Amino acid sequence: MLSLSFCKIDGGRKGPFWAGLGQIQLMVDRAACLKPEWWGREMVERGELSVRDDFEQQLKLARLHMRVYEFDLALEILNPQIEETLKQKRWDVYFKVIPLLLRIYSEMNQFDEITALKESLADLVIREGIELTGTLFYALGICSAYRNRIDEAEAYVDRALKALPKEDHRDRGLALNLLAMVYLHQNKFDKALELLEKVDKICDEISDGVDLRISARITRALIYRNQKSFLKALEALEDAERLFAIEPCLYTHLNILYAKGSIYLEMGEYTEARFYLSAVQSMVNHKRLPHWAEQIEKKMGELNEVAGTDYDLVIDQVEGPAILEKRLGKIDFRSQFILFELLNFLARSPGKVYSKSNIVETIWHEKYEPQRHDNKLYVTIKRLRRMIEPELRRPSYILRKKGGYCLSGSKKVVFRQS
Repeated sequence: MLSLSFCKIDGGRKGPFWAGLGQIQLMVDRAACLKPEWWGREMVERGELSVRDDFEQQLKLARLHMRVYEFDLALEILNPQIEETLKQKRWDVYFKVIPLLLRIYSEMNQFDEITALKESLADLVIREGIELTGTLFYALGICSAYRNRIDEAEAYVDRALKALPKEDHRDRGLALNLLAMVYLHQNKFDKALELLEKVDKICDEISDGVDLRISARITRALIYRNQKSFLKALEALEDAERLFAIEPCLYTHLNILYAKGSIYLEMGEYTEARFYLSAVQSMVNHKRLPHWAEQIEKKMGELNEVAGTDYDLVIDQVEGPAILEKRLGKIDFRSQFILFELLNFLARSPGKVYSKSNIVETIWHEKYEPQRHDNKLYVTIKRLRRMIEPELRRPSYILRKKGGYCLSGSKKVVFRQS
C-alpha cells in the first residue's frame, strides 16, 4: 500500500489517532450537497467570472469530491474539462486535469482507461510538439506503482524530478516520497531513508507541508517494518498520528490503520493486526475503492493463514471505545459509553450470570428498584445486542438466564489494554 498525500481537511478533534473524523464526515456531507454549476457556469454567462477562473473552480470541486472518494462525481466534472481544454488547446489546464484522472483510474483499478490516456498523451506530444509536465510524470509513476510495476514507476519519478522546477518544493517532495516507496519495494532501505530526510527538509521550508510530512512518516514506518525495527516503525506512526490531529484526512486515516496492522502482523501480534486491518476493511467500500479493497483482502488473507480465527471478540480499551467482532469486524462505541461499560462488565467473566441488581449497581451506580430499572435494563441489553450480535434473532453473546444476564461462556474474549 502506498503512503501518498491525497487530501487535506482543516480542523480536528481532541485525541492523537481518531482526531478529525467528525471534520472528515462534515467534508463528505458538504461534497454531497455541491453541484458543479454552483462553481461558475452561470457567472461566466453573466460575465462575472472569466473562463479561466471557471476552469479553476471546476478543478477545485473535482478535488473536493476526490477527497471523499466520490470519484463518479469528480469524473462528471473532469471528463467535460478534457474535451473543452483539448478543443481550446488550453494545455495549462489540460495538464492539471490529466493527473487527477490518472489518480482516479488508479484507485478504481481502471487500467484500460489509464492505457488509453497514455496513448492519447503520446499522440498529443507528436501532434502538438508539447512537453509533458513533472506533475504528469509523477501521476504516471503512481499508476505504475499501483500496478506493482516498480521499475517503471522509478523511471517516471526520475523524469518527474528532472521536469519539476527546483522552486516547486512541494511537488518535488511528493515525488521524492514516491521514489522512497519505490526503493522500499526494491529493498534499498538506506537510499529510501536518505530521500525521506530530504522530504523532511522540504516540509520545514513550505507552509503547506503537513500532509506531505505525514506521508513521509508512514513511508518511514514501512521501511522500519521491513527492517524488523518494529519499535521505530510504531514510533514513526505515532508521529504521523500527532500530525493527523492537525490535518485530518480520510486517506491518511486508512494508511495509518493499514500500516499499523501490517506492522503488528510482522511482529506476530495477530490480535492487534486483526484489529487494525479489520478497521480498514470496515471503512472501505468495494465499489468506490476497489484498489484498497483488493489490498486489504490480500493482507487479511495473510493474517488468516498464520493466525487463524481463534477469537470471537476483541475489546479495545486503548484506542476505543471499540470492539472487533469475528464476523462483523470493527464496531465503534463512541457516544455509547453505557453499552461499552456493560459489555466490559459481562465479558470479564464469560458464563457468569450477573443479577439485575448487580448490573444496575455497577453500571448506573443506583440501588436496584424493579419498577424503575427492569425496563431500562431490558432496553439497554436490546441495544447492546443490536450492536454486537451477528444474528439478532438468535443472540449468541448476551444471554438471558434465570436471575440475570451473562456473556456466553462459549465465547473467546480478548481485552486489548496496552
